[in-house]
Amino acid sequence: MTLNSCTVTALHPFYRIPHHELDEKKNGHPLKVAMASDHDHQFKLILIGNAKVGKSCFLHYFVTRRFKSSTKTTLGVEFGSQVVEIGDKSINLRVWDTAGDERFRSITRSYYRNAVGVLIFYDITSRQSFESVPQWVEDARRFAENNAVLMLVGNKSDLDEENEREVDDPGNAMESLRQVPMLEASAFAQENGMLFLETSSKTGDNVLNAFVRTGRSIVEKVERGELRTQAEKKKLKDGWETSQSEQVSGCAC
Repeated sequence: MTLNSCTVTALHPFYRIPHHELDEKKNGHPLKVAMASDHDHQFKLILIGNAKVGKSCFLHYFVTRRFKSSTKTTLGVEFGSQVVEIGDKSINLRVWDTAGDERFRSITRSYYRNAVGVLIFYDITSRQSFESVPQWVEDARRFAENNAVLMLVGNKSDLDEENEREVDDPGNAMESLRQVPMLEASAFAQENGMLFLETSSKTGDNVLNAFVRTGRSIVEKVERGELRTQAEKKKLKDGWETSQSEQVSGCAC
């Protein structure tokens, strides 16, 4: 089955976002809507992190430009695909949203294979989710493609912004909801060679930017020969097999 580049499907259970939700003019959609075959590159990305940090809402907003107010905990994995323009290239980003629950860790690790981009999530209002990031980074380094692009994503930035507006009101002084300082997270990302952004799946702030920056970094690594995609590996394999076949056919034994 050929998937449209703006299709989201869940493997358990199966569903598809209605096409009327993907109307470019209606939703101010800045991405190119194209068929999955209409692209220069195809990259596999995975979203990882603790449960309830907003990964599923993040993917849903990326594909539909709408906030999904009611969600259930991801069981297994969900999938979404989108074609984006980066420079003069069309990139098909195939994104897998994995369950953060420890019960599914052994299952979801199998989806790291061939991933050239990994977005590692934490909730800026949850210290615990940030303290779990080193383990997620370790998994990404171990199971994703060698030299894959890693981005640290501090999600739910809208909660901090809403709280700041409340604090500005003298009659509504509230304690900060933020538990992870931006500078601390940024420093961690820099020390570990990761990209970093704070985002909001509710307002859409930096959602597209996260994918575009990750995609751009992947393109740059591929062009420098530092990262091989699944397609390039196949070309190398086909080239090697062709070479071996030619040597055998040309043998004068």
